[in-house]
Amino acid sequence: MSNSEIPDQSESTSSKLRVLQDVLIGQNEDVTLLCSVIEYIKCNKETGLDEQDITKYSNQISNLKLRQRARYEAIDTKINENIRDIKREKTRDSNVLEYGKEVRKLESGLRTLILFTGDVVNMLRKNSTVINRVDDRIYYFDKRSAILEQEIYSLQQKMAIN
Repeated sequence: MSNSEIPDQSESTSSKLRVLQDVLIGQNEDVTLLCSVIEYIKCNKETGLDEQDITKYSNQISNLKLRQRARYEAIDTKINENIRDIKREKTRDSNVLEYGKEVRKLESGLRTLILFTGDVVNMLRKNSTVINRVDDRIYYFDKRSAILEQEIYSLQQKMAIN
């Protein structure tokens, strides 16, 4: 197949990009959820969290980790499919590969926020023996979550143009 016969963008490329856009939507929803957890914690950091709150937030964090694992698998699948399509000369369009790498980077940033939120929840347990670095974690979370939300929004806009 010559270069002129290789399609620039196939229907499967469009569907792969839609999957990546859906991943971005999920990431944005998870950042919003984590922000609400941190806001609640800010109001209760002096008194700590009761067991009901610990259980609630621990379960939410576990669910976030499960969704994140599924998103990582979806991202990696789409990236690998695009690499395979390019090698087999089914397409010359590497947008899925390029955007997939960016979406994966954002997912890693979200993973850090999830871990920090989990740390904060554990630090605020009654009788916790974990060193209390709640203020440091919350400061980092606030700073990084705002940047992450902006990066997600920017990538959504960039992908919408293409």
